[in-house]
Amino acid sequence: MIKLKNSLNLFWREPISQKTERIKEKENNVTHAFLVTLNQDKKMAQKLITKLLRIKLAKTFEIDFQVSETRRSELLKKKNRIILFVNSEYNLSEVTGENSDKKQKDIPDGLILDKNAAILIETKVNASKSKAQINRYNNKFFSNCSKINCLTWQKLYSTIAEINSDDFVTQQFLRYLEAVGLSGFRGIPFFRKNFEWNLKEAEDITKELCIELKKWFIDSHKDLVLGERPKAGAWDYFYLKKLEYNAKKLGAQGIPHMSFGFNSEAFDVMVTFNKKTVLKKILGSKSVWKDFFEHISRFSKDSNTYLMVSHYKMLAHKKEYKGHRQGPKYSDFKIELQLSRLNKNPEEYFKNLLNLIAKEQMKEIAIIKKFYYQDSFDKEIMKFVDGENALKKIKSTINELEPYYKFIVEMNENDTN
Repeated sequence: MIKLKNSLNLFWREPISQKTERIKEKENNVTHAFLVTLNQDKKMAQKLITKLLRIKLAKTFEIDFQVSETRRSELLKKKNRIILFVNSEYNLSEVTGENSDKKQKDIPDGLILDKNAAILIETKVNASKSKAQINRYNNKFFSNCSKINCLTWQKLYSTIAEINSDDFVTQQFLRYLEAVGLSGFRGIPFFRKNFEWNLKEAEDITKELCIELKKWFIDSHKDLVLGERPKAGAWDYFYLKKLEYNAKKLGAQGIPHMSFGFNSEAFDVMVTFNKKTVLKKILGSKSVWKDFFEHISRFSKDSNTYLMVSHYKMLAHKKEYKGHRQGPKYSDFKIELQLSRLNKNPEEYFKNLLNLIAKEQMKEIAIIKKFYYQDSFDKEIMKFVDGENALKKIKSTINELEPYYKFIVEMNENDTN
Protein backbone atom coordinates (compact mmCIF):
# COMPACT_ATOMS: atom_id res chain seq x y z
CA MET A 1 0.00 0.00 0.00
CA ILE A 2 1.38 3.40 -0.99
CA LYS A 3 0.60 6.64 0.82
CA LEU A 4 -0.26 8.81 -2.14
CA LYS A 5 -0.46 12.02 -0.15
CA ASN A 6 3.31 11.96 -0.07
CA SER A 7 3.91 10.76 -3.62
CA LEU A 8 2.56 11.32 -7.09
CA ASN A 9 -0.34 9.30 -8.45
CA LEU A 10 -2.49 10.01 -11.45
CA PHE A 11 -5.79 9.38 -9.65
CA TRP A 12 -5.20 10.69 -6.15
CA ARG A 13 -7.43 13.54 -5.01
CA GLU A 14 -7.46 15.17 -1.59
CA PRO A 15 -10.95 15.01 -0.04
CA ILE A 16 -12.66 18.39 -0.34
CA SER A 17 -16.17 17.63 0.92
CA GLN A 18 -17.60 17.34 4.41
CA LYS A 19 -17.06 14.05 6.27
CA THR A 20 -20.60 12.83 5.58
CA GLU A 21 -20.03 13.19 1.81
CA ARG A 22 -16.51 11.77 1.59
CA ILE A 23 -17.63 8.19 0.99
CA LYS A 24 -19.63 9.27 -2.05
CA GLU A 25 -16.70 11.39 -3.22
CA LYS A 26 -14.39 8.42 -2.88
CA GLU A 27 -16.84 6.26 -4.84
CA ASN A 28 -16.95 8.81 -7.66
CA ASN A 29 -13.16 9.08 -7.77
CA VAL A 30 -12.60 5.32 -7.83
CA THR A 31 -15.26 4.81 -10.50
CA HIS A 32 -13.76 7.57 -12.66
CA ALA A 33 -10.28 6.04 -12.26
CA PHE A 34 -11.56 2.60 -13.30
CA LEU A 35 -13.30 3.86 -16.44
CA VAL A 36 -10.35 6.07 -17.43
CA THR A 37 -8.05 3.06 -17.10
CA LEU A 38 -10.29 0.88 -19.28
CA ASN A 39 -10.42 3.61 -21.90
CA GLN A 40 -6.66 4.21 -21.84
CA ASP A 41 -5.41 0.61 -21.79
CA LYS A 42 -7.80 -1.09 -24.20
CA LYS A 43 -5.66 -4.20 -24.61
CA MET A 44 -5.90 -4.75 -20.85
CA ALA A 45 -9.64 -3.97 -21.00
CA GLN A 46 -10.19 -6.65 -23.65
CA LYS A 47 -8.32 -9.25 -21.60
CA LEU A 48 -10.16 -8.22 -18.44
CA ILE A 49 -13.60 -8.59 -20.04
CA THR A 50 -12.61 -11.98 -21.47
CA LYS A 51 -11.48 -13.21 -18.04
CA LEU A 52 -14.46 -11.83 -16.14
CA LEU A 53 -17.34 -12.25 -18.57
CA ARG A 54 -16.16 -14.96 -20.97
CA ILE A 55 -16.87 -12.83 -24.05
CA LYS A 56 -14.46 -11.27 -26.51
CA LEU A 57 -14.73 -7.59 -27.25
CA ALA A 58 -14.32 -6.36 -30.82
CA LYS A 59 -11.10 -4.54 -31.72
CA THR A 60 -13.06 -1.31 -31.72
CA PHE A 61 -15.23 -0.50 -28.72
CA GLU A 62 -16.25 2.59 -26.79
CA ILE A 63 -16.43 3.41 -23.11
CA ASP A 64 -18.90 6.02 -21.90
CA PHE A 65 -19.34 7.67 -18.52
CA GLN A 66 -22.84 7.37 -17.07
CA VAL A 67 -25.75 6.10 -19.13
CA SER A 68 -29.18 7.61 -19.61
CA GLU A 69 -32.38 5.71 -20.32
CA THR A 70 -32.52 7.28 -23.81
CA ARG A 71 -30.02 4.60 -24.96
CA ARG A 72 -32.31 1.74 -24.03
CA SER A 73 -33.32 0.84 -27.61
CA GLU A 74 -29.67 0.86 -28.71
CA LEU A 75 -28.64 -1.46 -25.89
CA LEU A 76 -31.47 -3.91 -26.49
CA LYS A 77 -30.18 -4.59 -30.02
CA LYS A 78 -26.95 -6.11 -28.73
CA LYS A 79 -26.47 -9.87 -28.58
CA ASN A 80 -24.56 -9.79 -25.29
CA ARG A 81 -26.38 -7.69 -22.68
CA ILE A 82 -24.52 -7.65 -19.35
CA ILE A 83 -24.59 -5.76 -16.06
CA LEU A 84 -21.16 -5.67 -14.39
CA PHE A 85 -21.56 -4.74 -10.72
CA VAL A 86 -18.34 -3.98 -8.82
CA ASN A 87 -18.71 -3.67 -5.05
CA SER A 88 -16.85 -3.97 -1.78
CA GLU A 89 -16.33 -7.48 -0.49
CA TYR A 90 -18.20 -6.43 2.63
CA ASN A 91 -20.11 -3.44 3.89
CA LEU A 92 -17.37 -1.12 5.09
CA SER A 93 -19.75 0.58 7.50
CA GLU A 94 -19.71 -2.66 9.57
CA VAL A 95 -15.92 -2.76 9.59
CA THR A 96 -14.82 0.87 9.70
CA GLY A 97 -17.91 2.60 11.04
CA GLU A 98 -18.16 4.81 7.96
CA ASN A 99 -21.60 5.71 6.63
CA SER A 100 -22.41 5.82 2.96
CA ASP A 101 -24.87 7.91 1.00
CA LYS A 102 -28.15 5.99 1.09
CA LYS A 103 -29.69 7.72 -1.94
CA GLN A 104 -29.85 5.52 -5.03
CA LYS A 105 -29.99 6.95 -8.56
CA ASP A 106 -30.80 4.75 -11.52
CA ILE A 107 -27.94 6.06 -13.65
CA PRO A 108 -25.27 3.41 -14.31
CA ASP A 109 -21.72 4.64 -13.88
CA GLY A 110 -20.41 3.49 -17.25
CA LEU A 111 -20.95 1.56 -20.44
CA ILE A 112 -18.74 -0.62 -22.65
CA LEU A 113 -20.21 -0.89 -26.13
CA ASP A 114 -19.10 -2.74 -29.26
CA LYS A 115 -20.94 -4.24 -32.24
CA ASN A 116 -22.16 -7.25 -30.23
CA ALA A 117 -22.05 -6.27 -26.56
CA ALA A 118 -23.54 -3.73 -24.18
CA ILE A 119 -21.97 -3.90 -20.72
CA LEU A 120 -23.45 -1.59 -18.08
CA ILE A 121 -21.04 -0.85 -15.23
CA GLU A 122 -22.14 0.06 -11.70
CA THR A 123 -19.72 0.43 -8.79
CA LYS A 124 -20.00 0.69 -5.02
CA VAL A 125 -17.14 1.48 -2.67
CA ASN A 126 -18.77 1.44 0.76
CA ALA A 127 -21.50 -1.13 0.22
CA SER A 128 -21.95 -4.75 -0.70
CA LYS A 129 -24.05 -6.00 -3.62
CA SER A 130 -27.46 -4.33 -4.11
CA LYS A 131 -29.88 -6.80 -5.69
CA ALA A 132 -32.64 -4.18 -5.84
CA GLN A 133 -30.50 -1.78 -7.86
CA ILE A 134 -29.34 -4.54 -10.19
CA ASN A 135 -32.97 -5.56 -10.81
CA ARG A 136 -33.92 -1.96 -11.58
CA TYR A 137 -31.13 -1.65 -14.14
CA ASN A 138 -32.04 -4.98 -15.70
CA ASN A 139 -35.64 -3.87 -16.10
CA LYS A 140 -34.95 -0.27 -17.12
CA PHE A 141 -32.22 -0.84 -19.72
CA PHE A 142 -32.56 -4.48 -20.82
CA SER A 143 -36.21 -5.44 -20.24
CA ASN A 144 -35.04 -8.09 -17.76
CA CYS A 145 -32.99 -9.86 -20.46
CA SER A 146 -29.42 -9.28 -19.29
CA LYS A 147 -26.80 -11.44 -17.62
CA ILE A 148 -25.65 -10.27 -14.20
CA ASN A 149 -22.00 -10.46 -13.19
CA CYS A 150 -20.97 -9.27 -9.73
CA LEU A 151 -17.43 -9.07 -8.42
CA THR A 152 -15.50 -7.26 -5.71
CA TRP A 153 -12.87 -4.56 -6.06
CA GLN A 154 -10.46 -7.07 -4.52
CA LYS A 155 -11.21 -9.57 -7.32
CA LEU A 156 -10.95 -6.80 -9.93
CA TYR A 157 -7.57 -5.76 -8.51
CA SER A 158 -6.15 -9.30 -8.54
CA THR A 159 -7.45 -9.97 -12.07
CA ILE A 160 -5.92 -6.78 -13.49
CA ALA A 161 -2.68 -7.54 -11.66
CA GLU A 162 -2.61 -11.04 -13.22
CA ILE A 163 -2.94 -9.54 -16.71
CA ASN A 164 0.37 -7.83 -15.93
CA SER A 165 -0.01 -4.83 -18.22
CA ASP A 166 2.94 -2.46 -18.23
CA ASP A 167 0.73 0.48 -19.19
CA PHE A 168 1.48 3.47 -16.97
CA VAL A 169 -2.19 4.32 -16.32
CA THR A 170 -3.04 0.72 -15.38
CA GLN A 171 -0.13 0.57 -12.94
CA GLN A 172 -1.25 3.87 -11.43
CA PHE A 173 -4.78 2.51 -11.03
CA LEU A 174 -3.52 -0.57 -9.17
CA ARG A 175 -1.44 1.63 -6.84
CA TYR A 176 -4.50 3.82 -6.30
CA LEU A 177 -6.68 0.84 -5.29
CA GLU A 178 -3.99 -0.15 -2.81
CA ALA A 179 -3.88 3.35 -1.36
CA VAL A 180 -7.64 3.62 -0.84
CA GLY A 181 -7.92 0.15 0.69
CA LEU A 182 -9.70 -1.64 -2.16
CA SER A 183 -6.97 -4.05 -3.22
CA GLY A 184 -7.74 -6.42 -0.37
CA PHE A 185 -5.10 -8.42 1.43
CA ARG A 186 -2.28 -8.83 -1.09
CA GLY A 187 -0.41 -11.58 0.66
CA ILE A 188 2.99 -11.33 2.33
CA PRO A 189 5.70 -10.36 -0.18
CA PHE A 190 8.55 -11.11 2.24
CA PHE A 191 8.13 -14.80 1.40
CA ARG A 192 9.19 -14.08 -2.17
CA LYS A 193 12.78 -14.90 -2.99
CA ASN A 194 15.11 -11.93 -2.49
CA PHE A 195 12.28 -9.61 -1.35
CA GLU A 196 13.79 -7.36 1.30
CA TRP A 197 12.16 -6.80 4.68
CA ASN A 198 10.62 -3.36 5.08
CA LEU A 199 8.86 -2.16 8.24
CA LYS A 200 6.65 0.35 6.40
CA GLU A 201 5.50 -2.38 4.00
CA ALA A 202 4.84 -4.70 6.96
CA GLU A 203 2.75 -2.02 8.71
CA ASP A 204 0.65 -1.54 5.56
CA ILE A 205 0.12 -5.31 5.22
CA THR A 206 -0.90 -5.37 8.90
CA LYS A 207 -3.66 -2.84 8.18
CA GLU A 208 -4.90 -4.89 5.22
CA LEU A 209 -4.87 -8.11 7.24
CA CYS A 210 -6.71 -6.45 10.14
CA ILE A 211 -9.56 -5.50 7.80
CA GLU A 212 -9.81 -9.07 6.51
CA LEU A 213 -9.70 -10.60 10.00
CA LYS A 214 -12.30 -8.18 11.35
CA LYS A 215 -14.62 -9.10 8.49
CA TRP A 216 -14.01 -12.81 9.19
CA PHE A 217 -14.76 -12.33 12.88
CA ILE A 218 -17.99 -10.47 12.05
CA ASP A 219 -19.08 -13.15 9.58
CA SER A 220 -18.14 -16.42 11.29
CA HIS A 221 -16.11 -15.91 14.49
CA LYS A 222 -18.40 -13.60 16.43
CA ASP A 223 -16.77 -14.58 19.74
CA LEU A 224 -13.43 -13.04 18.64
CA VAL A 225 -12.66 -9.30 18.73
CA LEU A 226 -9.78 -7.47 17.05
CA GLY A 227 -7.71 -5.37 19.45
CA GLU A 228 -7.20 -2.58 16.91
CA ARG A 229 -4.14 -1.13 18.55
CA PRO A 230 -2.42 1.88 16.90
CA LYS A 231 -0.65 0.51 13.84
CA ALA A 232 2.83 1.61 14.89
CA GLY A 233 4.68 -1.65 14.54
CA ALA A 234 3.60 -4.55 12.39
CA TRP A 235 1.32 -6.55 14.70
CA ASP A 236 -2.12 -6.64 16.29
CA TYR A 237 -3.95 -8.85 18.78
CA PHE A 238 -7.40 -10.36 19.18
CA TYR A 239 -9.27 -12.01 22.02
CA LEU A 240 -12.54 -13.57 23.14
CA LYS A 241 -15.38 -11.07 23.30
CA LYS A 242 -16.07 -11.85 26.94
CA LEU A 243 -12.64 -10.36 27.75
CA GLU A 244 -13.46 -7.05 26.06
CA TYR A 245 -13.83 -5.02 29.26
CA ASN A 246 -10.41 -6.07 30.59
CA ALA A 247 -8.85 -5.71 27.13
CA LYS A 248 -9.92 -2.06 26.88
CA LYS A 249 -8.86 -1.40 30.45
CA LEU A 250 -5.56 -3.30 30.55
CA GLY A 251 -4.53 -3.79 26.93
CA ALA A 252 -3.00 -6.93 25.44
CA GLN A 253 -0.67 -7.59 28.38
CA GLY A 254 -3.60 -7.74 30.80
CA ILE A 255 -5.45 -10.66 29.17
CA PRO A 256 -4.71 -13.99 27.48
CA HIS A 257 -4.81 -13.15 23.79
CA MET A 258 -3.98 -14.26 20.28
CA SER A 259 -1.92 -12.11 17.95
CA PHE A 260 -0.13 -11.97 14.62
CA GLY A 261 2.96 -10.04 13.69
CA PHE A 262 5.83 -9.48 11.30
CA ASN A 263 9.51 -9.14 12.07
CA SER A 264 12.58 -9.10 9.85
CA GLU A 265 12.80 -12.92 9.79
CA ALA A 266 9.31 -14.39 10.07
CA PHE A 267 5.54 -14.03 10.26
CA ASP A 268 4.03 -15.24 13.55
CA VAL A 269 0.62 -16.22 14.90
CA MET A 270 0.60 -16.86 18.64
CA VAL A 271 -1.30 -17.38 21.89
CA THR A 272 0.12 -15.44 24.85
CA PHE A 273 -0.68 -15.42 28.57
CA ASN A 274 0.79 -13.96 31.74
CA LYS A 275 2.37 -16.78 33.72
CA LYS A 276 1.18 -15.49 37.08
CA THR A 277 -2.48 -16.02 36.25
CA VAL A 278 -2.33 -19.40 34.53
CA LEU A 279 0.87 -21.34 35.11
CA LYS A 280 0.18 -22.18 38.76
CA LYS A 281 -3.15 -23.73 37.81
CA ILE A 282 -1.60 -25.82 35.02
CA LEU A 283 1.21 -27.16 37.19
CA GLY A 284 -0.97 -27.69 40.28
CA SER A 285 -3.61 -30.04 38.87
CA LYS A 286 -3.03 -33.44 37.25
CA SER A 287 -6.18 -33.23 35.16
CA VAL A 288 -5.40 -29.69 33.97
CA TRP A 289 -1.83 -30.69 33.20
CA LYS A 290 -3.08 -33.64 31.15
CA ASP A 291 -5.33 -31.37 29.08
CA PHE A 292 -2.56 -28.82 28.68
CA PHE A 293 0.04 -31.34 27.53
CA GLU A 294 -2.37 -32.84 25.01
CA HIS A 295 -2.32 -29.46 23.28
CA ILE A 296 1.47 -29.33 23.48
CA SER A 297 1.77 -32.86 22.04
CA ARG A 298 -0.43 -31.86 19.11
CA PHE A 299 1.69 -28.78 18.46
CA SER A 300 4.95 -30.72 18.72
CA LYS A 301 4.14 -32.56 15.50
CA ASP A 302 4.66 -29.32 13.58
CA SER A 303 8.20 -27.96 13.21
CA ASN A 304 6.82 -24.43 12.88
CA THR A 305 5.52 -24.37 16.47
CA TYR A 306 7.58 -22.86 19.32
CA LEU A 307 7.31 -22.15 23.01
CA MET A 308 8.41 -18.59 23.78
CA VAL A 309 9.08 -17.23 27.27
CA SER A 310 9.68 -13.51 27.49
CA HIS A 311 10.28 -10.63 29.85
CA TYR A 312 9.99 -6.93 29.05
CA LYS A 313 11.60 -4.20 31.09
CA MET A 314 10.63 -0.59 30.49
CA LEU A 315 13.59 1.73 29.98
CA ALA A 316 13.97 5.12 31.62
CA HIS A 317 14.54 7.13 28.42
CA LYS A 318 16.83 9.65 30.05
CA LYS A 319 18.07 11.12 26.78
CA GLU A 320 15.85 13.70 25.17
CA TYR A 321 15.98 15.45 21.83
CA LYS A 322 13.73 18.40 20.98
CA GLY A 323 11.44 17.53 23.87
CA HIS A 324 11.05 13.86 22.95
CA ARG A 325 12.56 10.82 24.64
CA GLN A 326 14.85 8.87 22.38
CA GLY A 327 15.68 5.20 21.98
CA PRO A 328 13.70 1.98 22.52
CA LYS A 329 10.94 1.93 25.11
CA TYR A 330 11.57 -1.64 26.25
CA SER A 331 14.42 -4.05 26.73
CA ASP A 332 13.28 -7.57 26.00
CA PHE A 333 14.58 -11.02 26.85
CA LYS A 334 13.23 -14.10 25.07
CA ILE A 335 13.76 -17.86 25.09
CA GLU A 336 12.34 -19.94 22.24
CA LEU A 337 12.06 -23.71 22.07
CA GLN A 338 11.03 -25.63 18.95
CA LEU A 339 8.39 -28.07 20.22
CA SER A 340 9.15 -30.72 17.59
CA ARG A 341 12.51 -31.27 19.30
CA LEU A 342 10.84 -32.64 22.43
CA ASN A 343 11.75 -36.24 21.64
CA LYS A 344 13.03 -38.06 24.75
CA ASN A 345 10.67 -37.96 27.75
CA PRO A 346 8.95 -34.82 26.41
CA GLU A 347 6.32 -34.57 29.15
CA GLU A 348 8.81 -34.77 31.99
CA TYR A 349 11.17 -32.36 30.26
CA PHE A 350 8.41 -29.86 29.53
CA LYS A 351 7.03 -29.96 33.07
CA ASN A 352 10.49 -29.36 34.55
CA LEU A 353 10.94 -26.47 32.15
CA LEU A 354 7.65 -24.84 33.19
CA ASN A 355 8.47 -25.31 36.87
CA LEU A 356 11.74 -23.49 36.26
CA ILE A 357 9.95 -20.71 34.40
CA ALA A 358 7.45 -20.36 37.24
CA LYS A 359 10.30 -19.53 39.63
CA GLU A 360 11.97 -16.98 37.36
CA GLN A 361 11.06 -13.35 36.66
CA MET A 362 9.46 -14.05 33.28
CA LYS A 363 6.27 -12.20 32.42
CA GLU A 364 4.75 -13.97 29.42
CA ILE A 365 4.49 -17.43 27.88
CA ALA A 366 3.41 -17.95 24.27
CA ILE A 367 2.83 -20.78 21.84
CA ILE A 368 3.89 -19.50 18.42
CA LYS A 369 3.34 -20.65 14.88
CA LYS A 370 6.41 -19.19 13.23
CA PHE A 371 6.83 -19.07 9.44
CA TYR A 372 10.30 -18.02 8.29
CA TYR A 373 10.36 -16.04 5.05
CA GLN A 374 13.32 -17.86 3.51
CA ASP A 375 12.74 -21.38 4.86
CA SER A 376 13.54 -23.47 1.79
CA PHE A 377 12.66 -26.67 3.70
CA ASP A 378 9.04 -25.58 4.20
CA LYS A 379 7.18 -25.92 0.91
CA GLU A 380 4.03 -24.42 2.44
CA ILE A 381 5.47 -20.92 2.87
CA MET A 382 4.89 -19.94 -0.77
CA LYS A 383 1.16 -19.99 0.01
CA PHE A 384 1.72 -16.74 1.88
CA VAL A 385 2.72 -14.88 -1.29
CA ASP A 386 -0.75 -14.94 -2.86
CA GLY A 387 -3.42 -12.97 -0.99
CA GLU A 388 -6.21 -15.53 -1.18
CA ASN A 389 -4.03 -18.51 -0.23
CA ALA A 390 -2.25 -16.51 2.47
CA LEU A 391 -5.56 -15.61 4.07
CA LYS A 392 -6.65 -19.27 4.02
CA LYS A 393 -3.37 -20.28 5.66
CA ILE A 394 -3.66 -17.60 8.34
CA LYS A 395 -7.27 -18.51 9.10
CA SER A 396 -6.43 -22.22 9.35
CA THR A 397 -3.56 -21.38 11.72
CA ILE A 398 -5.88 -19.34 13.94
CA ASN A 399 -8.40 -22.20 13.91
CA GLU A 400 -5.64 -24.60 14.91
CA LEU A 401 -4.58 -22.43 17.86
CA GLU A 402 -8.08 -21.42 18.98
CA PRO A 403 -8.93 -24.54 21.13
CA TYR A 404 -5.68 -24.06 23.05
CA TYR A 405 -6.42 -20.34 23.46
CA LYS A 406 -9.89 -21.06 24.86
CA PHE A 407 -8.35 -23.57 27.27
CA ILE A 408 -5.92 -20.89 28.51
CA VAL A 409 -8.75 -18.37 28.92
CA GLU A 410 -10.68 -20.93 30.98
CA MET A 411 -7.67 -21.51 33.20
CA ASN A 412 -7.23 -17.77 33.62
CA GLU A 413 -10.87 -17.40 34.69
CA ASN A 414 -10.64 -20.30 37.13
CA ASP A 415 -7.46 -18.90 38.64
CA THR A 416 -8.96 -15.42 38.91
CA ASN A 417 -12.04 -16.79 40.62
